[in-house]
Amino acid sequence: MKKFVFYLHPKGEAINHHSPVFFSVIVSNSIEQAAQKFSILYESVYCGLLKVTSNKYYVYFSRNGPHNEEEFMYIVIEDQESNF
Repeated sequence: MKKFVFYLHPKGEAINHHSPVFFSVIVSNSIEQAAQKFSILYESVYCGLLKVTSNKYYVYFSRNGPHNEEEFMYIVIEDQESNF
């Protein structure tokens, strides 16, 4: 199992000045499974991802806000070592 560290991209915070989650660690076999778990845990919709380097991803989510739909981009780092 791998650990995926999700943290909110700084520009995401500017959208309505809040976010459901700023930092989270998900244990999963793949980035896609980790993103699905994250979306279920934090009641958001997984929209897709972009692989930036071998262990870094940009993962996109959306959720319904009080007045409109909000979109968030999380930077996700894959940690294959079990030292955390």
